[in-house]
Amino acid sequence: MSKARLVLTALFVDHQTPAEVAQRYGVHRSWVYRLKARYQAEGETALEPRSRRPHTNHDRVRHDRIDKTGCVTLRHHGRLHHIGVGRAHTGTHVILLAQDRERRIVNAITGELLRGLTLDPDRDYQPTAAPTAAPARPTRTTPTTTKTGPSRGSGLSPIS
Repeated sequence: MSKARLVLTALFVDHQTPAEVAQRYGVHRSWVYRLKARYQAEGETALEPRSRRPHTNHDRVRHDRIDKTGCVTLRHHGRLHHIGVGRAHTGTHVILLAQDRERRIVNAITGELLRGLTLDPDRDYQPTAAPTAAPARPTRTTPTTTKTGPSRGSGLSPIS
């Protein structure tokens, strides 16, 4: 028999006060009052254990430093993943915020967001971004001229 059922039996069958029940079973008096109110409102479902802890929690906070190659390393489902931040940030202290597959890398001192990404579990290395193609340069056209002699209209006469 659960402790909650014992407490409720003492309250409603034995007609003991909440203070007496709390002392007898070694529980806090406020818990007895909460259990009594819950039982009166919900009935038998009040006897089921309740936890304040969420069923699942995939939120993680980790403090790290960016290595020489400009990456931070973390595990996701037992696999090691390298996240590229950039060599310019080598040695920077960062805070990694992880929620499910979403990752945020924040500078620990300034609070600046250095990188935000959705983790691809199939890739060990998470590149900084997809390489973008450089804009096409305009092609330089050179005028095609043929020299057959002095140009007309230049005002120069050939030397004889």
